Amino acid sequence: MKKGLQKWITHNKKVLIVFGVVSFIMIVITGIEVNLILSSTNDLHVYATTGVVSNELRKISILGLFNGAIIAFWVIIFSFIFLKMIFPNHKTVKNAFFFDELSFLKDMPNQLKKGLDRNE
Repeated sequence: MKKGLQKWITHNKKVLIVFGVVSFIMIVITGIEVNLILSSTNDLHVYATTGVVSNELRKISILGLFNGAIIAFWVIIFSFIFLKMIFPNHKTVKNAFFFDELSFLKDMPNQLKKGLDRNE
């Protein structure tokens, strides 16, 4: 089991490094954003009462959109890693989704037609 895990990690090393870097960037940007939000509570109060958006809140909102894009990229990478763990090779995918059986069922009408044509 240990050798299989080491082999999987070395095989997917680049994806795991990208995942780690994106995770670190996401955590840092989220921390900066939370700090900016907590430091501009007066601007948030003005926005809540009057609806006027200050320049500081615009910067925070742009940072929030950027952070949302990074989180979306992180979710995609996480999903990819999760699927690579569940389906490590093409044979596993074929067995999980019964591709051989589906191709047999797809070809069955043609085989029946050939059999009927031979009998006529």
